[in-house]
Parts: sequence; C-alpha cells; structure tokens
Amino acid sequence: MPAPDKATTGRVLVGATTYAARNLMVEQAAVVAQSLHSGLQMPTNLRVAGAEVPRLRFDMFLDDALDAFGLTYAEVTTLEAYFAKTSSGVVQSGSVHVKYGKFTGCTIGAHIESFGVDEGGEAIATVCAYFFSDDGANDPVARTASVALPALTALPEVHGIGVLTINGTARAGMTGCRYAANLSLVFQRTDGLPYPTGGVVSGFSPVLTIAHADPVALSSIITSKGVAISSTTSVTLQKYTAAGSGVLTTTGQKTITVAAGYVSPVAFGGGHGDLVRGGCEIRGVSTNGSAHPFTVA
Repeated sequence: MPAPDKATTGRVLVGATTYAARNLMVEQAAVVAQSLHSGLQMPTNLRVAGAEVPRLRFDMFLDDALDAFGLTYAEVTTLEAYFAKTSSGVVQSGSVHVKYGKFTGCTIGAHIESFGVDEGGEAIATVCAYFFSDDGANDPVARTASVALPALTALPEVHGIGVLTINGTARAGMTGCRYAANLSLVFQRTDGLPYPTGGVVSGFSPVLTIAHADPVALSSIITSKGVAISSTTSVTLQKYTAAGSGVLTTTGQKTITVAAGYVSPVAFGGGHGDLVRGGCEIRGVSTNGSAHPFTVA
C-alpha cells in the first residue's frame, strides 16, 4: 500500500491576488441522522438529508484580509485555496499541488469572521467563505489535483498591538483585542436536494473585546454600567517594520474606529501572585443600517 500524500496549508487566491494563508480548512459537513423507535436501543435507519453549506475557513494576516474582503459580507467571484504537497517536509515544485474552488456556475459569499492580536503577536483574521450550489444537486466545491502553487502577489504587511482610545482619551494598558463579526446567515435546502442554493443574511452584531492591564483605571472611565461613545473611540494596530527588524511603529498602522455605540466593562480580577486583568467590550451602531459600525484605515 503506497504512503498517503503529505500536504500543508499553501495560499489563497482571491480575484487576481494571491495571499498568504494559515490554518486552511475545507468543511463539508454531511447531515446524517439516525432513527430510534419502538423502545429499541439501536437505530435501524439512517437519514442522509444532504449537507450544510460547504465552507472554506482560513486565517490570513489582517491587512491582507481587509484588502481582500473588508468587514462586510459579499459575493466573491474567484476564491481558490491551495494545499501544498510536501516531501520530507519540503514543499515541492511543479504541478503537484491541490486546489479547492467553486464548481462551474456555483457562487461564493465570504466575510471576515473574526480577527485579533495580543501583546507581542501578529494581527490575524479568520475568513469564512460559503459555497452555494447552482441547482442544489451539484457539489459547489470543486477539487482540482496536479496544479501549480501560485506565487504570492506580495509579502504580507504585519501588525501588532497598539493603543486604546475611549471618547478622545488614550488609555494605556491594552494587551490584546478581539473582533467578532457575529454574522447570522440562514440557509435552506429544498426538494430533497443535498446542497443549499442560497441564503439570507439576517445581520451582524459586531463587537470588539479589549484585554487591559489596568482595569481599575479603565473602570473609572467607563464605570460599572458602561458609557456611550460620544467622541473618538478607537484601537490602533501598529505596523511591524519591514526588512526583518520587527519593530512596531505607528507609520503604516491600522486604526479601528467606531463613531457611535457603547463601551461596557467585562469582569476583572486576578489570583494570588497574579496581575489583575480585565477589559471592556465596544459595540458599535451603524449610521444607516447598511454601513458597518467599525471603520479601518
């Protein structure tokens, strides 16, 4: 019996641009249920109802993810994920790799599901792409073997932790931040067919969660009940300098701003011999129900 091929996460093609990728996962969950009846303990029947929406989930550097997808949910014309074949731990050259993309006529919707960074880390985003069948029968995900690994269009820009500002006042002590889109999508299969052909976006509930090293001082600003956003409230993500020096700088940093919404505290405290930790949650509201409440510049 021949040994199985070895592969590792390669990269992602969005439109005409090839981006670096991490933790690439193809999720094709079959919906299978078992039937119990008549006081019996073991099932006598299986119901293979079809599949959940096949999806592709992967991690990207935040700057790349924002460039490719922004913060909203949208249809994507071209999205291909590449797994790189390896031998003895080395990525091979030539047309020996595997890619996953959409089947002819099918469609893809994608968005940034979350992103985050901790002190000393890199800002990484998780992207989720949903594949919809054209007719409910065709698997919308197409696998193609023996393909070349596309070259990266450019090396990614990398960002780290920065500064928290609440209502115009910078608050030193941020140790991490996490964004969650909390997007709700509703899908439905019909006519006994195995794949959904579309869905409904019922909305976002985006939240930015801040980890902070001085929650006592932070709580004096936002109080125990929180505070409404009345002026500049933002988080900066400083940029690591190029050429391998790896030093954070404000030049080229990202600024996440929320113009309206609410800042609320999270639980804080610590154990014996540990530092007190806490933070806050920032929830934004849209100006018109269509524009995302967070902007990134």
